Amino acid sequence: MTVKGVELSSMEAKRFTKDKPGNVRVDHNVSISAVHKRGDDSDVEFSYTVTYGHLGMIRMEGHLYVGGTEVFDQWSDKKKLENKPLEEIYNVIMDTGSYEAIIISKKLQLPPPIPLKIPRIKVEKGKTSGKAVHGPEVA
Repeated sequence: MTVKGVELSSMEAKRFTKDKPGNVRVDHNVSISAVHKRGDDSDVEFSYTVTYGHLGMIRMEGHLYVGGTEVFDQWSDKKKLENKPLEEIYNVIMDTGSYEAIIISKKLQLPPPIPLKIPRIKVEKGKTSGKAVHGPEVA
């Protein structure tokens, strides 16, 4: 299975209250609403939602384009997908949605939807060392 692209078609974001966040439970939900055949490829319609309890929510809808018609064929037969393509599809949607949700959450002053690990640099006399447990490579 080859993912050819992701296209977001709508975004909705709301902050319900101006309360200080404190400890907030952040939940993610991905759902597939339909799969269509698009030429020789499959078009997966999805929604991605991040909820912040009583604080707010972010919701996106879009299309994920997958090479071949295997995904479409599975969906047409059973209205569900097998684990292998489903896992890859969900992960691509989560990656795309989480990235966009980070930007939106900052604008709404909501906590980031995923834990952000920033590398810390420790400077000692004559040495500099940095260790990131998780996160991007810093050059």
